[in-house]
Amino acid sequence: MISDVLVTDDGWSSGKKPRYERTYIPSIGGTFPHVGPNAAISGMMQKTFLLPDGKCIAAAGGLQTVLSFRTQVEQAAGIDEVLDVCSRHVDELDFVFMSHCVEYQQLLVLATETCRRMTLDAYGAVIIGGSGESTIRRLVTEHAELPFSGEGGLATLGRALCLVNAALELDASVPQSTLGRRFGAYYEVTYFDGESFVKLDRTIHHFLAITLVEGLAAWFLSKSFYHEYVDGVLVARRITWGADEAKSFVWQDCYEIGGDAAPFPRGRFEEHINTVVPDPVIEVLNIKVGDRTFRFVSSQEKLVKIWQEDGRWFSDLDADMDKRLREIIAGRL
Repeated sequence: MISDVLVTDDGWSSGKKPRYERTYIPSIGGTFPHVGPNAAISGMMQKTFLLPDGKCIAAAGGLQTVLSFRTQVEQAAGIDEVLDVCSRHVDELDFVFMSHCVEYQQLLVLATETCRRMTLDAYGAVIIGGSGESTIRRLVTEHAELPFSGEGGLATLGRALCLVNAALELDASVPQSTLGRRFGAYYEVTYFDGESFVKLDRTIHHFLAITLVEGLAAWFLSKSFYHEYVDGVLVARRITWGADEAKSFVWQDCYEIGGDAAPFPRGRFEEHINTVVPDPVIEVLNIKVGDRTFRFVSSQEKLVKIWQEDGRWFSDLDADMDKRLREIIAGRL
């Protein structure tokens, strides 16, 4: 399950004058989406909820309605009560409900009619909904046609992460496709591990390019997105890489994306992002070679190594992975 984090209809009140009720927050993609009087971002919030008894929901719409729906689903005693709760909210929200049936070892899926159902060989059954339905549908269709190979359980997650990677690109390059539709900013990935639903943690997206420098092909790392959960809060960093007299430096944004509790003061994790080096479990590489894009997902070996020394940040590329990726890319060009 992939969900963006924008609160699209009504959000937390900022406590200021009425004209400032919609709190202005830039997207993690780096775009400042003042796209119209009715499309200002009112906040960012986790919209996927992991509930007891193997339940998982993703819901978009008015904030208070989403919170009420979440509470009612959690309190529902059985599937009949869940169906009753869902029927009362079909005209107010876009949502998907998933539950693991232990007795039959199956997943039960309920979705509003606003969601579109597709069947693609690469993905199987797909449900797409919300404000960004047309954008994600196009991305899924495009990616279903692309060559993809993966080992073991990472193949399914890898496809999902490639979609998130492409969506992050759109936030910055074509914001009218995402933020202009009040959709985007950042994305959560939730998966079923065979027993329960789990939110994917400690994931990093690196955006690189291979360019010619004095006739030799060289790597250039421009930015990275790292996300982790700290005390239930999604801490997402945008790291912009640069160089000054052969010394690396970084510029970091930190976005604190909470759940359904009341908002907390921003800046809570500022010290954390300045002192704690990203330690990803999964790495996603977006590599540009001319007008071509190549994406790689790894949970074992890392291409980019990050460390901190005397308050400065440094990054380096693993030589063995460098050689292997160059060979793969050369074979595809």
